[in-house]
Amino acid sequence: MGFLPDQSANPGQNRQEMTRFQEWRDRLTSPDGLAVTVQKLVDAGELAPTEADDLQERLPTMLAESSYLLSHLGAHLAIGVIFAFDVVPLPLGSISRGLWVLGSRIYETFRGDRLRARVHSWRVLLVAVVPIVGYFAYLLPLRGRQPELSALMANHLTYEWRQRSLNQFLESKPHWLQRAIRNITGSSTLKSAEDRQECDSVST
Repeated sequence: MGFLPDQSANPGQNRQEMTRFQEWRDRLTSPDGLAVTVQKLVDAGELAPTEADDLQERLPTMLAESSYLLSHLGAHLAIGVIFAFDVVPLPLGSISRGLWVLGSRIYETFRGDRLRARVHSWRVLLVAVVPIVGYFAYLLPLRGRQPELSALMANHLTYEWRQRSLNQFLESKPHWLQRAIRNITGSSTLKSAEDRQECDSVST
């Protein structure tokens, strides 16, 4: 369930846009793609190899347990891809993300599934309509359930979107934006080799 604006009266073009949307939605939550992101983080020195091995081992279980939530995160990211090169001077991405959350909440409420309806909370809705930050909105509930997966997905988003890790992406951003995104994503959950070495030295 969700919302994607009708950008054309041409049914053929609409079908193409929907196919593109679904392809990106699946791609952005692909286990194979996430495994590649884990390796990129190791290569960049942002994830310790031992942490990466543990994450790779638990990844299939984590993805299965959060499949519903991740499908909506993938939808938001796909919306970003579709509107990335839109020439209309309107915040179509923010509008679409907000309507997706609201529509999904209404749909699940009418179905009587309160657990799923709570995924589309008012906090998620408020974050979803904020430019840039809104693409991370569904990481709010994911962070509460699986903080490591939330941090990984945040990096996966920026690698797919800007070919950079989350830390690299945030380097040039204002401090308030850095804090906001780090708080939403729980990105500090992932430990680099340096972090792991510090932890080991403290424990010995």
